[in-house]
Amino acid sequence: MPCYGVFPAHLKESVESILSQSYGNLELIIIIDPSVPRLDKEIMYMLDYYKDDKRLKVILHDSRKGLVNSLNEAILLSQGKYIARADGDDINMPFRIEYQISFMEDNKYHMVGSWALLINDNNKVISKIKKPVTPNEIMSKIMFHNSFIHPTVVIKKEIFKNVGLYDDRFERSEDYELWLRIISKGYLCANYPDYLVVLRKTMSSVTRGPEWLKNRFMYQRCKLYAFRNYKFNKFRDLIFLAITPLSLFIHPSTEVLMRKILGKIIV
Repeated sequence: MPCYGVFPAHLKESVESILSQSYGNLELIIIIDPSVPRLDKEIMYMLDYYKDDKRLKVILHDSRKGLVNSLNEAILLSQGKYIARADGDDINMPFRIEYQISFMEDNKYHMVGSWALLINDNNKVISKIKKPVTPNEIMSKIMFHNSFIHPTVVIKKEIFKNVGLYDDRFERSEDYELWLRIISKGYLCANYPDYLVVLRKTMSSVTRGPEWLKNRFMYQRCKLYAFRNYKFNKFRDLIFLAITPLSLFIHPSTEVLMRKILGKIIV
């Protein structure tokens, strides 16, 4: 769980949603990049409440290292068989990890995400986010759009040993590049068809915040890299690569609608 400038109240909800999971054999590694000293102090004070829970590990950086380095640091520190991603301002459903691990083991998947709900500042659900479910669906659409919601994903840790960690050359789209790399190696990836995570819509969101356009450029770069290096070069992949520049003209507020329209035409 990487944290940077997270509101303590939101982080508290997120931490409790992990520590109260039905799947209790877990460790929660929180990597905090420093932001505003007062806010960081409040966060550390809040986390001190959980100091007796041995499953919790908290690391506060002396200087900002960024999301990618924080993610890789946590992965290398982890002791478990699985890596579950979580964000400090999201809420995880009580059975999230149990359901995903069972789904993964029953179907011999290597990575499993899920659908998600999007809420506003008043905790009202404003959107339901669905993603392709089966490996075949994902394989056919992964070059069209990111088929996984980053903070919903659970991955077998051995995968990182085989394909590498997050690549800091693809900051802002480090997750998408990793999924493309994993899938290109033949690993089976799927999404659990239920809403297991509640996402908060914030102005700092990479995909929906004020810098969403920079994120779109990085996604284009990922697709081009996957085309050149990961053999995503089927005819459908070329079509998706060709239409990708259109995303620069689609504001996040209309993204879901446009994706549905393009999906019906192309897929």
